[in-house]
Amino acid sequence: MKHAFSTQSNNLPKPSHGDTRRGFAVIWILGCMPIFLAAVAFVVSVGRLDIARTELKTAAESAALAGARTWGQSPDDAAGQAAAMVQITVMIAANTVLGNTPTVVSIETGAYVGGVFTPSVAVPTQTQRAYRITLSTIVTGKLGASDYTVKSQALAVFNGTRAVLTYDSLNPSAS
Repeated sequence: MKHAFSTQSNNLPKPSHGDTRRGFAVIWILGCMPIFLAAVAFVVSVGRLDIARTELKTAAESAALAGARTWGQSPDDAAGQAAAMVQITVMIAANTVLGNTPTVVSIETGAYVGGVFTPSVAVPTQTQRAYRITLSTIVTGKLGASDYTVKSQALAVFNGTRAVLTYDSLNPSAS
């Protein structure tokens, strides 16, 4: 005897052997997998690039600050510059970028007066002594992405009591 509230249902359609939709989800998943993997590779590459930029900026800033502080606190120009180069080298080696030591593009000494950095051979006063350091590194691509070269520049000046980071008003995008 069949009741009105029976849990059995004989009215459900049974899949026929000619149903073409069987396994369609698997085909969609396999078809979308390359797109998903490409998106993951892109996110990983952008993340590594951002980390490299941050670490390279830290290395350039710490080296410029160490150089400006050491040179600025030294009353003797030649000895101060030599000591500053040692500090700059130590700071660059101590701040790795994705586990690698950054490449030095340029190390410039000069005067920072009125918001403008002027590379010079002449000895600036102690409160104008500045270092501008440019570093670079190559970020290797992962998961098939291409390699990228990242550069960073920092400008630090000794203001009489301490070294401070600043920017060059004639070239603000470089700092």
